[in-house]
Amino acid sequence: FPQRFPEEREVRERLMIVQEKLGNLVNDLASYLPLLLIALIVFLLFWVLASFISRWDRPYRALTPNAFLQSLLKQSLRGAILFIGFVVMLEILDAAALLGTIVGVAGVMGLAIGFALRDTVENYIASILLSIRQPFRPLDHIVLENYEGLVMKLTSRETILMTLDGNHVRIPNATVYKGIILNYSRNPKRRFTFEVGIDTAVDIQAARQLAIETLNQTPGVIPDPPVRCTVEKLGDSNVVLGLFAWTTQDQYDYSKVKSEAIRALKEAFDRADYEMPEPIYRLKVQGLSGVDANALPDAEIPKKDDESVPMDQPEPPRSGGSG
Repeated sequence: FPQRFPEEREVRERLMIVQEKLGNLVNDLASYLPLLLIALIVFLLFWVLASFISRWDRPYRALTPNAFLQSLLKQSLRGAILFIGFVVMLEILDAAALLGTIVGVAGVMGLAIGFALRDTVENYIASILLSIRQPFRPLDHIVLENYEGLVMKLTSRETILMTLDGNHVRIPNATVYKGIILNYSRNPKRRFTFEVGIDTAVDIQAARQLAIETLNQTPGVIPDPPVRCTVEKLGDSNVVLGLFAWTTQDQYDYSKVKSEAIRALKEAFDRADYEMPEPIYRLKVQGLSGVDANALPDAEIPKKDDESVPMDQPEPPRSGGSG
């Protein structure tokens, strides 16, 4: 028993030391809590300021008319304000040394993360270049990577298209920047073409003149550039005419104007009795022994046993009778 008293006294002293440290920690935290609250309030104010500035569109419109570049400027300015707010918060907490440590660690980790997120960085840089280059604008009708649709949004990573059937397609910005872009909306004037066939007996010049007059009277067809009608080819049973007309996309729907032009031309040709014949095919029968296929009348069909039987006469009865 006498040997246990020093051990008990040592444990009691250790517990007292721990209790004293915990008490000091609680007191420090209690004294530090108002300062921490002030730092959080300051950072929250910077957060509100960043949100307000990112929602204010007028300054960005004054800098650039490009909506994509405006969005990029908003994101950059928002990030800069939040970073300043974070630095001020650390200064209030007297933790500026911590900022240097964070920056040093971030620099080392940034190299490793840069290699791991190479595609993300490439897409972000491509978004900046696309915003400056401006190959398209919101709601432009484009064809990109075998996808056709309207440009909905350009983010820091991808370009979002809505296809003509209502589906959303996300294409990486690096692919967009390197790809071939067909923009239908950059020029408001757009040409549409179609072909129509007429009978070989129809006066070609008169048909061409009627087609041009009909398209000029079609709503949505503009006079400049003028409507053209050319002879595309001479078929086996018809003459194919090619029609070329222009419309303006900012006032009319392209597909509706083209559809109306085709309908109007069809009705105009019908009123003028211009036939649009179907293809005619001529068949030549060969391999019938003893029978000249060209000499057969239309009402007769050759039999396999080299006999001809008129279609309007019954086959003569064979002799021999029945069982």
